[in-house]
Amino acid sequence: MRSPKRTHFSHLKNKGIIKELCPSYAMELERVQNYIAASVNLDDLRSEVIKGVFAAEEGTIAQYNKIIKLCDVVDYVKQGMVIGVPGGEEDHRHAFIGFLKEYEKR
Repeated sequence: MRSPKRTHFSHLKNKGIIKELCPSYAMELERVQNYIAASVNLDDLRSEVIKGVFAAEEGTIAQYNKIIKLCDVVDYVKQGMVIGVPGGEEDHRHAFIGFLKEYEKR
């Protein structure tokens, strides 16, 4: 049987994890909105749009890494769900670095 103190600690830790997941979801929505905005007008991509997506990727990577650390030892299920996300975000970030370099060549 778990001690009441340990159960309380786990509950507080889970509340913290859930609190950090909320901005992560908002960041994902913002990123999708940026992709849609960029894809609608491909001929008029501006470096500001690309830089905005790049900045959003950076924030998302940092946020998911924070969640992974919060989940350590407390919630391996949530940690397992998000542990691969930063790698995908890194891939997106690298793609947008390429887009920015290509755009700036013009």
